[in-house]
Amino acid sequence: MSRNTPRLITAPLALLLATLLLVVGLAGGATAAKLITGKQIKNGTITSVDLKNGSATGVDVKNGSVTGVDVKDGSLTGIDVKAGSLGPDRLAPAVLNEVRVHDAPDHNLGTCSDTGLDDCAAVAATPIGSGTWLVVGTLSVDNFDGPALALTDRCGLVRGDSVLAEARTPLAANGTPGETESLTLQQVVVSTDATPVSIRCTEMPGESIRVGSPTITALRVR
Repeated sequence: MSRNTPRLITAPLALLLATLLLVVGLAGGATAAKLITGKQIKNGTITSVDLKNGSATGVDVKNGSVTGVDVKDGSLTGIDVKAGSLGPDRLAPAVLNEVRVHDAPDHNLGTCSDTGLDDCAAVAATPIGSGTWLVVGTLSVDNFDGPALALTDRCGLVRGDSVLAEARTPLAANGTPGETESLTLQQVVVSTDATPVSIRCTEMPGESIRVGSPTITALRVR
């Protein structure tokens, strides 16, 4: 009596396993990328040292998922922000409405015949930061001791070696009507650094001019 003994079919099974391993190996990261999502990653387990520079871009970050509390203080500077990417709607009102005021004391001018004004002493000054600023300077000029003065003297808003705005006015003799006049100087300044804006005035030899309440007001508008 003969008995049928089943045969083990090993070759096809080995081939099947080899094929499966090959498929998994070829799929590699693609399969992992589909299987692993943000939900499978515990908060705080991946930090910046785990990411290759440039491997994560804006398209990899969900809108609104990163807020101020996720960014370390001082870690972002101007070079990290694309020019024009932050409009007025993205800035706090306090940033746009920043006001800087310098109210200096009365000042007796020293002799200065520099028509460029930048060599004359500043009677008031205030630094401004990056941005667009409306700068207004106000002062009075008094013929403190002397005869009438013509339009030789002038006062101006100066930044660096540039005269932003200037004004001239004749002054009557000391002790007579018209010996004191008020001046207002204003200019819009587009700034990229903290160079101060100052008020400077000329005084020719033999003159005696006193500046009263020189004040600079700078309002950031953009």
